[in-house]
Amino acid sequence: MILFLLYIYLIYVLFNNLINSNLNDFLKVRF
Repeated sequence: MILFLLYIYLIYVLFNNLINSNLNDFLKVRF
């Protein structure tokens, strides 16, 4: 159960980093 939660948390962090970096690049291009 704990490993499962850690796995979900890891995916969430990686996904969040991906979105944030993409948003930053998008904003740099737009503005």
